[in-house]
Amino acid sequence: MTPDDIPISETRAPWIPRPPLLSVFGDGKAKKAWFKWYIQSGLLVPVQLLMLGILWLTPLTLVDRFGCLLGRLIGAQQRKSRKFARELPDRIAAINPALSSAENREAAARTWFEQQGVTHIRFGLMDRYTEGDRMRLHGVENAWPLRERDQRFIVACVHLGDWESMGNFSVASPGAHSPIGLYEPQKTNFENWMVSRKREAKNLYVFPPGMKSARHVAALMKARKTDINIFVDEVVDGQSRFPFFGRKPYKHGNLSRLAHMSKKYRMPVVPVYMLRGERPGVDIHVLPAIMPESLPEDDYEAAIKERVNAVYEPVIRDNITQWYMLKDTPLK
Repeated sequence: MTPDDIPISETRAPWIPRPPLLSVFGDGKAKKAWFKWYIQSGLLVPVQLLMLGILWLTPLTLVDRFGCLLGRLIGAQQRKSRKFARELPDRIAAINPALSSAENREAAARTWFEQQGVTHIRFGLMDRYTEGDRMRLHGVENAWPLRERDQRFIVACVHLGDWESMGNFSVASPGAHSPIGLYEPQKTNFENWMVSRKREAKNLYVFPPGMKSARHVAALMKARKTDINIFVDEVVDGQSRFPFFGRKPYKHGNLSRLAHMSKKYRMPVVPVYMLRGERPGVDIHVLPAIMPESLPEDDYEAAIKERVNAVYEPVIRDNITQWYMLKDTPLK
């Protein structure tokens, strides 16, 4: 079995049903659902498509400046209304003590909002940022030999820099095939349509949650015909608990799935992360594979979790302003 044996339509997020028209007069949750369906995925769609078209024709340096400005404006508004935004300087200082002074933590918080503005602006333009020599690969010698030996592997990743370029990276390697992955759907039908459209164009099989997806992934892993991309810092129960930063490993989520799959299918784990530099484009870093034979059999899953954490914790600490999941990370 290969990914091409599965209809790619089964990778699409479930359709979010239309709420009642009069739910705009309901409680806060009902109003939010109404706004997302009728406004964000309705009235504003032509505006969003027009903006995307304009940005597609705009020089990338100007696109990034616009993203920074947008992030700055949103940050100023959220510092007044959102608890996480007010806590952001403290979260930064807790993770990176080098930024613990009041001046440094406030500056880092402002930079974080600017970087997230760039993240959102680049989201629909990733093909421009990864075309030609704008996708700069570092350390690919750590992964390509595995592919050349027909050794399938798990690609671990985090929401750092231009993490949405994972799809572009996945199809850029020698012997590229249809890699698979797991994802959490977006909050509106329009966003889900945008994501699915981009992934289907690259023949990427990235599955939403659900039992059908779990059966597909299990069958593909058993057949050993594909790699799998797994983001290990996703939100579980309202929080992102990876990296550990001194906390105990969380028992649920993608890191546990990665550890289980690696042990069950004897698959190496190749850590990958993306960073944004001064030049337009994406720097993709591929680190040495964690091989199954290097792990103790009697404590395999715990050991691989610690190894993956040891890779990403210093990278995220040193590049905290480009880490999207900072907003979902608990202080303790």
